[in-house]
Amino acid sequence: MYKLFCAESCTAGLISGTLGAVSGASSLLWGGAVVYASQAKMQLTGISEGILATHGEVSEAAVEGMLQGILDRYPVTLSLVASGIAGPSGGSPKKPVGLVYLGVGIVRNKNRCLVIEKCNFSGDRNQVQNAAVGHGLGMLYRSITEEWPTTDA
Repeated sequence: MYKLFCAESCTAGLISGTLGAVSGASSLLWGGAVVYASQAKMQLTGISEGILATHGEVSEAAVEGMLQGILDRYPVTLSLVASGIAGPSGGSPKKPVGLVYLGVGIVRNKNRCLVIEKCNFSGDRNQVQNAAVGHGLGMLYRSITEEWPTTDA
């Protein structure tokens, strides 16, 4: 049986809330956190300050660090992380509004697999957040139902 911890930045808890709205969610959802601030990301997911300083909060490296930290510190077999720029402000030419990194970490037979996807969603803040929720839930579903390759990540 899988147990999930979600760490959400740009989705502000919408993924956890969507899962929690389904009867029986407690059989999967162990916990979660909204990690907007860098300090929250570090304290609640265990990501290092160095990764955030080098790569930024909205990056593949940041999502990987948070996924690993969650699997290291909580008694869960699934981690889901969302980090991005929902807008309407906060974007830049290198990291525009709508850029979202979503990642899922899964442990099977003591082996880990991390899958991180870079997405560019369009629309207003609500549309970007809702697109990220849908994509993240799709990744979560695939991680449970498909045989993703495991690594020693």
